[in-house]
Amino acid sequence: MDPADARAAPTAPTAPTAPTAPTAPNAPNAPTPAAHGRGPDVPGRQLVAGGVIPDELDLGLAVRAEPRDATTARRTAVFTGVIFFFAGLVKFVFHHWELHAFRSFGLPWPSALEILAGVLEMAGGVLLVAGRWVAPVAALLAATMVVAIAASGVGHGDVIPSLTLAPALLAAMLYLLAVRRRARTRGAQGLSRS
Repeated sequence: MDPADARAAPTAPTAPTAPTAPTAPNAPNAPTPAAHGRGPDVPGRQLVAGGVIPDELDLGLAVRAEPRDATTARRTAVFTGVIFFFAGLVKFVFHHWELHAFRSFGLPWPSALEILAGVLEMAGGVLLVAGRWVAPVAALLAATMVVAIAASGVGHGDVIPSLTLAPALLAAMLYLLAVRRRARTRGAQGLSRS
């Protein structure tokens, strides 16, 4: 056959494949985490609405989260984790300045509290960015923000960062806790129906 004839020969069009309907997670032919490129039986993850719950929202429990909630919560955790890490780092890099501020707040044991706050913020920031133990970390960091707002902002009159950044970080931590609570509630409802 002449190569020119091969180029001119029409080819039969192939029929488009129909998209497959999503299946329920408990259905016999349901996609597995491996089908989503996550590997087989990844601990702390389960299929939800065609997606996978990130570890930071799952914490090893059977929960259901909306994909949008999971994405927004993950971004919030990473963004605030970076802020917390650097806020904690400041407490060590500018130790004398921070210690003077902690002493002026009138809190007991200002030196120990400054170091504790720095360690909590740095470690909490790393854990938030890594997506590990997000709910307990968010609760601890929310408590530190309440203390910062009360002692430094309200009690001492420091507007920046205690009455600007600290309330925003507190709101972000409460958001992460609310997403976790909603996910647990959906999981409990889903489990009670089965």
